[in-house]
Amino acid sequence: MSDHQDDSPDAPAAAVSAALTEQMLHLLNRFHEERRKLEQRTFRFYEDDEEG
Repeated sequence: MSDHQDDSPDAPAAAVSAALTEQMLHLLNRFHEERRKLEQRTFRFYEDDEEG
């Protein structure tokens, strides 16, 4: 995300689009990883709560 080369007005639209798509995929993957971690923590919390 720190690559500002694609932000220049001379950058071809396809390059900018590819960079944005790559960033969005990275963020989406990160979102799913974090959600999975949260679900695991929540499941463990309720599992421990039921045991006593």
